[in-house]
Amino acid sequence: MNNFNENDHLKEIHDQSTRTLPYYYDNINREKSEEILEKVNRPGCFLIRTHQSNSSCLFPSPYVLSLIDPQLKIRHFLLYKTNEKLFIKPYSNEFYSSIEDFVREHRVNPGLLPCPLLEYPIRFPSSSSNHFFSSLIIETNQLIRQEILGRGHFGIVYKGLYKNNPVAIKTYSSSCPLSSEECQINMLNEARIMMCLKHLYLIHLYGISSFENQFCLITEFITNGSLLLWLQQKEKEKEKDDLSFKSNLCSRLQLFSFQICDAMSYLESQLIIHRDLAARNCLIDDEGNFVKVGDFGMAKFLSSSSSIYKGKCDTPFPLRWSSPEVLLYQEYSSKSDVWSFGILLWEMFSLGQMPFNDSITNDMAAKRIKTGQMLNKPSLANENIYQDIIQQCWIFKSDDRPSFSILKELFNKIFQRSTPLSFS
Repeated sequence: MNNFNENDHLKEIHDQSTRTLPYYYDNINREKSEEILEKVNRPGCFLIRTHQSNSSCLFPSPYVLSLIDPQLKIRHFLLYKTNEKLFIKPYSNEFYSSIEDFVREHRVNPGLLPCPLLEYPIRFPSSSSNHFFSSLIIETNQLIRQEILGRGHFGIVYKGLYKNNPVAIKTYSSSCPLSSEECQINMLNEARIMMCLKHLYLIHLYGISSFENQFCLITEFITNGSLLLWLQQKEKEKEKDDLSFKSNLCSRLQLFSFQICDAMSYLESQLIIHRDLAARNCLIDDEGNFVKVGDFGMAKFLSSSSSIYKGKCDTPFPLRWSSPEVLLYQEYSSKSDVWSFGILLWEMFSLGQMPFNDSITNDMAAKRIKTGQMLNKPSLANENIYQDIIQQCWIFKSDDRPSFSILKELFNKIFQRSTPLSFS
């Protein structure tokens, strides 16, 4: 007969949670901790490890904090534990409920420490527990980081070289509202999805690495960058009466629309939702005449048993590209990606205009989406593209919208009516 001890069970759960912390090391000694920290060599860099010679009976000290102080000296502090509380100093009034609580409190206020806990060494998932990541790790000395290509709310993208080939290096910015732990987890999730993707019109992932102790993704470099910026440049080049320019441009926009639809049809077949499909997240090679879908930071795997992913209320999302069910219930699916695809097509055939106009607020845009007051036909879209494709993407009830595979068929029918060219 097994006796269930609730306290032991809770302790086991707590210990498992501790082992998953990105700054916690289970089986390293003092010398190894110093070796790890010396690679960063910046004040405030820290790690927490198991105390391997915990001999004190009066005050058990299960953990050690190893920290680089302002003089770049590595110092070690025992973390004492009594009555399930953590202390830096016995009999101190400052105690903490967990390691996470301890680190959180000392990120801003150093308290009894020589400086705040500012960062921890990046470490990649171990090949034993995450064998699929091991082949993706790129050593920093194989990379050359060059100029900044772009900045976003969360991250920075640099141009770089990997084995003398141009690449894009994506990392989180210092102004990102997420914590270092959240940034690293999000990057790993993005890498986990991208490594599964093999399609001509999806950005290819080379691997994962770190620069200046920042986790980063290494992807293929696309010559002309953001589709949105390319569209806005074409708007500047456009002349009112240049019919040849407009005709050629419209043909290319139709081709790019199909390529994006083809990529999204592939994601749909792999049970992956993008959740941030927009012109800013597509990249264009002007000379190669192709577009690729990128930025999988919000992408999610769907389970085989459910076609819907339930989002969180406090997670930032692209409101003007979002479907009614996303705004009302935070419900994401391939059909909500279809809605965003319709907005993306509107961006393309309006040459990079802001959906619902710059002059209205996000709240007003959300109200229009929820009440079915959608965007008018963009200037460069013909009736076939607008009625047969774009408006079909904006059907209010998600189940009634076409899938991406059906949209591909609709594109082919339009192309067959207008040109001898067909796409498979």
